Amino acid sequence: MPRLSPVCTFCRHRTGFRKCAAFDVEIPLEIWVGESTHEQPYPGDHGMQFAPVPGAKVTRPQRGNPSLIRMLREDGLLPPEKPVDEPVTSRTA
Repeated sequence: MPRLSPVCTFCRHRTGFRKCAAFDVEIPLEIWVGESTHEQPYPGDHGMQFAPVPGAKVTRPQRGNPSLIRMLREDGLLPPEKPVDEPVTSRTA
C-alpha cells in the first residue's frame, strides 16, 4: 500500500494515512491510489471532494500509477474495471 496518495497528499481534507474529514472510516482505496481523482461526489464523502491545501503547488489531483491499479485489481483489492459503454449508433432503414 503506497504511503502517499496521488490524490490525497495535497488535499486539505486529509488528516492522516487513508484518513480524511470526508469519510467516516477511511479513504476508499480507489481514491487513495488514484483510480478516482475525487473531483466529483463519491459515495460516503459527505459532500466534500478534493480541495488543495492552501499554498500547494499541486492544485489538481493526479491519476495513479496504472501498474499499481492493475495489480490491486488482480489481487481483488479493487473492483474490476468498468466496461466502457458502446457508442449508440443510429440505424436508418
